Amino acid sequence: MTASIFLLFYLIYNTDLTMTLFLIGGFIGIQIFAFIHYIDRTNRILNNFLESIRYSDFTRTFHVEGEGSSFEKLKNSFNEVIKDFQEVRAEKEENFYYLQTVIQHIGIA
Repeated sequence: MTASIFLLFYLIYNTDLTMTLFLIGGFIGIQIFAFIHYIDRTNRILNNFLESIRYSDFTRTFHVEGEGSSFEKLKNSFNEVIKDFQEVRAEKEENFYYLQTVIQHIGIA
């Protein structure tokens, strides 16, 4: 994007190619749109992850297919964190049911 902007300013000050200026300006607009879309998608993924933690919804998984290496690392990390939360929750439930059973059998002993 930076190279495109420098090229646009170079052409504005050094040439008189108006159609080229419009094409490069359109190309810069497309780049800005793609950049905003990329940032928005990242924010939505992060928001989904934080909401799943907030509402203790650890059934969500994040798909890691064809998004690029940075998205793959991010989604893999999110999946690992959610897996750890699932394990912790399972351990807590196991301890809760164990204590329930012990409390129910106290009167029998």
